[in-house]
Amino acid sequence: MTDNTGDARSDRTDFWTGLVLAAVGFAFAVESFRMPRLSERGINPLTVPGIVPGVLGVALLVLGLVLALRGHNPARGRIGLAAIIGTGNQRLNLVVALSLNLVFALLLVGRLPFWIATFAYLAVFMGIFGFLPRRGDWGRRAALILAVSSGITAGIVYLFETLFYVRLP
Repeated sequence: MTDNTGDARSDRTDFWTGLVLAAVGFAFAVESFRMPRLSERGINPLTVPGIVPGVLGVALLVLGLVLALRGHNPARGRIGLAAIIGTGNQRLNLVVALSLNLVFALLLVGRLPFWIATFAYLAVFMGIFGFLPRRGDWGRRAALILAVSSGITAGIVYLFETLFYVRLP
C-alpha cells in the first residue's frame, strides 16, 4: 500500500508556488515594459534595456501558470504555511538565504566593487550551504568553493562588461 499524502502536498505546494512565480513574472514584465525605450536617441527597438527582463518575466509568468494549473485540484482543500515555507531547518535555510540575498543587494552592491561583492556573496553562500553541513576534507572543499566563486565571478563580469556592455557598479 502506498501513501499518496506526499503527492497531494506536493501538488498543492506546486499550485501556490506557481501562483507566486506567475505574480513575480507579471511584475517583471510590467516593469520592463515601463522602462525607457530610448527612441529619441535612435536606438534599435530590439536592443532597448527592457527586452531581456521582459522576455524572462513573460517566461516566468507562463511557467508559473503552468505549474499552478498542474498542481490545482480543488478537492484537496487548503494548504498550510508549513507546506509552503517548510519547517525547522527548512525555514532557517530560507531565512539565511533571503538574508544573504538582501545583504548582497542592499549592502554590498554599490559600496564595494561589483566583482568583490559577487565573489564574497558566492563564497559565503556556498560555504554556508555546501561546506558547513559536511564533514571531511575541509581544505579541498574550501579550495573548491574559492575556485568556483572566482570562476563564476569572472564569468559574470566578463559577460556583462564585455558582451552586454553594461558598466557594473
